[in-house]
Amino acid sequence: MIKQEQKVIEYFIQNNNESKHFEEVAEDLQILIPNIRRILGQGTLKGTFKRVAIGCYKFAHYETEEETNKKALTEIEKRELEKAFSNELPFNISFR
Repeated sequence: MIKQEQKVIEYFIQNNNESKHFEEVAEDLQILIPNIRRILGQGTLKGTFKRVAIGCYKFAHYETEEETNKKALTEIEKRELEKAFSNELPFNISFR
């Protein structure tokens, strides 16, 4: 049996992590409002969800493909800078 918290996470992922009011989440998932408020509130404290406005939440660990690509590019750029500067300077520089 899937836990209610997992249902809420899947709900946000299926909706492209669009911010939703807790009442809308409760109605769509057919879960009682107090349960949804508890899941989202405790999940916010744990870092699972992010509160974006009064009563509105998002899944905190959702990344679009564009964001993932941007992170990969910055990691590559950091390595290239480290290579460039390590050859020119008499000491090591780390950009981390």
